Amino acid sequence: MSWEQFAAEVAGLADCQADAVDGDTRLIEDLGLDSLSLTELVVILIERHDMYSLSKTLEERSWEHVTARALYDEYLTGVPPSARSSSTA
Repeated sequence: MSWEQFAAEVAGLADCQADAVDGDTRLIEDLGLDSLSLTELVVILIERHDMYSLSKTLEERSWEHVTARALYDEYLTGVPPSARSSSTA
């Protein structure tokens, strides 16, 4: 899935235009996604795009300050943002 497709899916859940979602857009703070919208996004990413890394760490995740780019990078690599930052420290 391209970045444009990913941004469009996130924008659809946030009920905004796709061009409103860029790499620095935070899911909660900027788009106003609530827990139901976040759950819906996770289900879509797991079911449609085989993003199983989300289901493995879902209960221990903090969604504050998570950007659309961080989530897309996880889609590409299968590695959650917290694991990437701790492995580079």
